[in-house]
Amino acid sequence: MPFERLALHMQHDYLAGIKVTRLEFEQFENRMNTMAAVETTRPAPFGAITTYRAINGVTSVFAALSAWNDARMTRNALNRLTDRELDDIGLCRGDIDLIGR
Repeated sequence: MPFERLALHMQHDYLAGIKVTRLEFEQFENRMNTMAAVETTRPAPFGAITTYRAINGVTSVFAALSAWNDARMTRNALNRLTDRELDDIGLCRGDIDLIGR
């Protein structure tokens, strides 16, 4: 707590040395807000959105292919099990076709 008070006193002493009128402060604040608005509302470069969508599409195709392959490999591994082994894990042959679909 004493450090917070010291920081507040130091801040007050620093601000007391700066002579800024209310009008100057408002003008500065408006200029900073305007600069921030201009900086954050830049349009995307030409073709950036199309490129993003194309990359996103290719990525989703690869993800779908990967999921399909994982399900295929799982079904193949389960098909190699005996009926007794499938029963041990709570499955039957008819359940295998439903996995990954």
